Amino acid sequence: KSSHDIIISGAANQTVTFLGGFFNSGLISAQATSISPGNTVNATALEIDSYVTIPEIEVSGQSAVAGTNSNGVISASINGPEGGTATAILIAGQPVSGTTPVTNVPNITIDTGARVLAAATTTDPTNKAVTQLQAIGIEDRSNSLVSLNNAGTISATATPLTNGFTSVAHAVDTSFNSVGLNF
Repeated sequence: KSSHDIIISGAANQTVTFLGGFFNSGLISAQATSISPGNTVNATALEIDSYVTIPEIEVSGQSAVAGTNSNGVISASINGPEGGTATAILIAGQPVSGTTPVTNVPNITIDTGARVLAAATTTDPTNKAVTQLQAIGIEDRSNSLVSLNNAGTISATATPLTNGFTSVAHAVDTSFNSVGLNF
């Protein structure tokens, strides 16, 4: 089965607005495991959907020594024989169009010691049934992200497939971006 940890979603007549931003100094984590025979699985730790405005997402490691604990971590992982997608932070809301954004998350800050991690592994990289194996640290489908400040770690890892298909590991995917991104 697929897994989500936090989903923030609004509607056209009930928008969601964070006045001060979204701050994480703890652990947000989603994990999913496929079985055989079965289907692909997805794991998304933090998903921002349509009709949501968050001025900034900040992930803070605070006084944590980098890599030694779970302070300031947003992580997603999938494993098992069938593949799928692991996304740590997904801004999935409708793309910005015209002057009225439907989803607006313009800033993400990853502080020192903080980590955004995505991992996609398969137990059998030769399995022809595994056609999709993706790990994405931060994905912006909304075209609203304009600033990404990283003083921590953004990482994506995926098992290399040997079945004729290609696994994907993107620390940051802003392929829908047409507004420009300061990274």
